[in-house]
Amino acid sequence: MKRYLFLFLIVTIYGCREQANRPARTSTRTGVASYSNPLLTSGADPYAIYHDGVYYYTQSMYDHLSIWKTKDITDLRHARSKTVWLPDDLTNSRDLWAPELHYLDGKWYLYYAAAGIRAGSHQLYVLENSHPDPTEGRFIYKGQLRTSADQSWAVDASVFTHRDSLYLVWFGIPEQPIPYIFNCIYIARLENPWTLATRPVMIGIPDQRWERHDPEAAFSMGSPQPLKSPDGNLIHLVYSAGGNRPPYSALGLMTAQSGSNLLDPASWKKSPQPVFCQNDTLGVSAPEHCSFIKSPDGTEDYIFYHARYRLEPAANDLQTPRLQKFSWDKKGFPVFGQPIPCHVKQPKPSGTAI
Repeated sequence: MKRYLFLFLIVTIYGCREQANRPARTSTRTGVASYSNPLLTSGADPYAIYHDGVYYYTQSMYDHLSIWKTKDITDLRHARSKTVWLPDDLTNSRDLWAPELHYLDGKWYLYYAAAGIRAGSHQLYVLENSHPDPTEGRFIYKGQLRTSADQSWAVDASVFTHRDSLYLVWFGIPEQPIPYIFNCIYIARLENPWTLATRPVMIGIPDQRWERHDPEAAFSMGSPQPLKSPDGNLIHLVYSAGGNRPPYSALGLMTAQSGSNLLDPASWKKSPQPVFCQNDTLGVSAPEHCSFIKSPDGTEDYIFYHARYRLEPAANDLQTPRLQKFSWDKKGFPVFGQPIPCHVKQPKPSGTAI
């Protein structure tokens, strides 16, 4: 039995890898264009934004920042990619992680985390580009987004606007050490896209049983990604927890009412169980670090995330970006379902030009 299971996993893994190198095809039976995961052969921390009929996509490239430009987000293999930032400052030149591109007040802002000469010294940084197309013009370094006086670890930042205020969420090390806790989720209001207006507030700590599964790692939760309910009454943060390796990592959910004080930890309530878990028998292990996009016509919602092929711990180069549609329940909570295996065809997002 073990032998057959081993052979099944090998076929699944290599089938996924082979599929990743094939271009997306159109179903001749239904006439509906389709795609399958993964969208690229490698890539962690996927993020995309839809603006003026075009998707702009980023992911961790580690020694530089690049942006992909495409009208079909499922066809990243054929999208034009351009390097937009090569760091020349030793304070933020190593391990560039989790870039996010945001369009704020008529300008583009690129948020990312990077380390200096000393490994593990990650901080948040911001770039600005006033050109209408972020793959054109020039990104200007706005500086470090200082989240703490002692320059403690800060990574995976995202921003969102609520009631005319701009908020930053990220994860970092608690200023006051907490036993067995490595990372927690923070929020602050921004004065401008690169400066905090308020002190950071810790709103999430890994205190759920499923968040503390990995017996060989300090407990951590991070990569918070904002997601508003369709009626605007709820603000969700979807985060990664459980350990950054199979079989522990999954996505969790914390929620605040839109009328509440987002800087008050009491406003945020966690869902008791993870909302998106791995399906390792079908080549979807350790789903983490998500983001969200709409279909081109605005009628569908999609979750971007990265995952691995294998059950055992693997290197970052085995993380691949994946995309799948999700729905909403009547209360305004996202329903992500199960990860779809990488060899299964899915219809392209509604309104995609073919």
